[in-house]
Amino acid sequence: MTSGEYALDQLLPGGSIKLVNFTGPTGAADSFTSAVQMGTAAAAAQQTAAGRARLALALSLMNTTTWAVQPGATPPAPTDYAAQEQGQYDTDFGPPPPGFPPLTVMEFVETGRQQIELAAGGNPNWTAGVDFRELVDRSSYRPEIQALYRAAGLDLNADLRTLTRAANIKADLHAVRWMVQTSDPSGRIQVPELDIHTIADQLVPVQQENYYRHTVAFAGRRDLLRQAYVDRQSHCNFTPAELVAGVHTVERRVDTGRWDHLADPATLNAAAAATGLGPSAFIPYEPARLSGVNGPFNPFLQGIW
Repeated sequence: MTSGEYALDQLLPGGSIKLVNFTGPTGAADSFTSAVQMGTAAAAAQQTAAGRARLALALSLMNTTTWAVQPGATPPAPTDYAAQEQGQYDTDFGPPPPGFPPLTVMEFVETGRQQIELAAGGNPNWTAGVDFRELVDRSSYRPEIQALYRAAGLDLNADLRTLTRAANIKADLHAVRWMVQTSDPSGRIQVPELDIHTIADQLVPVQQENYYRHTVAFAGRRDLLRQAYVDRQSHCNFTPAELVAGVHTVERRVDTGRWDHLADPATLNAAAAATGLGPSAFIPYEPARLSGVNGPFNPFLQGIW
């Protein structure tokens, strides 16, 4: 869905930003322009308490990490909601970490959306039928959002009603079908799998692991999957020791037919140390529920059928 970008466009001044349908001849340029417009609106919003509260809402719907991915940033305290929002803003609109293309995350996301639409043959994203109150009520970001709205003297319920009432982006059914057939994980994995994820990932939010774990469990394959987490920022920012330890762990699982404690953080750190390739930072971690997910695609609500 496009819940986060839609909320940003609806709630911040300078709305009417193009969010979907970038398949035309100017689609690539249009998608980049949209990202730049979002960045401009976000930069202005970041200067006021009301703007920061609404940014927290919008970026939370995108599952943006509160631990900024820029070098030197530290994780905010659990109740330091101002620092959490600053981390979200810096992650999505600040400079990219070293080694990444010179694009903000929002520029990467919007130009990537155009490429997905080209492959899918249309727009597979929607907001129509989404209950934004339900999204926030179930979100792990809710304490941050509520605190910043209170500090700004804003009515969160009014904004959520506005978002739900105005939500009218409809997906193209054939594009949704293409995404389901080619790109949505079924959970029906066939071999042992160890996922390794940094806990502050700007491109693939760590909450995706929560969603994926439940998908695999629903498919009856939970015994094949294990997930491990690294206490570090940025996408796939792993040390050589962590990567080699992960490969060796899967090899042992295949050889023994059992996971036992192979994927526990302490065991993985010991395996990494045994490689002699440097440090590792596997930690116990439970990713929160994925925000911005309001049930499966419903073509009846979309007005397609």
